[in-house]
Amino acid sequence: MRTLIIGYGNPLRGDDGLGWRVAEELATHPEFSEAEIVSRHQLTPEMAEHISHADRVLFIDATRDGTPGEITCQPVNGASIPTQFSHQYSPDELLALAHALYGARARGFVFTMCGR
Repeated sequence: MRTLIIGYGNPLRGDDGLGWRVAEELATHPEFSEAEIVSRHQLTPEMAEHISHADRVLFIDATRDGTPGEITCQPVNGASIPTQFSHQYSPDELLALAHALYGARARGFVFTMCGR
């Protein structure tokens, strides 16, 4: 199973850099050596092509919702097709775009951790 892990957020803004930090940490562990791990400031439409080559996509981001330190995992269904072109997409919109453009059917999950 081809796994793509995308850590995203702004590493210059404290807690918002969580996705980057987790992606960097996962890249050092042998159990993730088969996964492709990338860090991005935001989720852009160009990533749909990249996603089309994966069977599973794990999105890692910080959130303001919840108790500081709380980690959540939510499935991404890819049902929200973008209605306009934008520089930033949600995980749901990216999976939908990958399906619409490339016929991709990757399973997606968003992992978030609440900062403070």
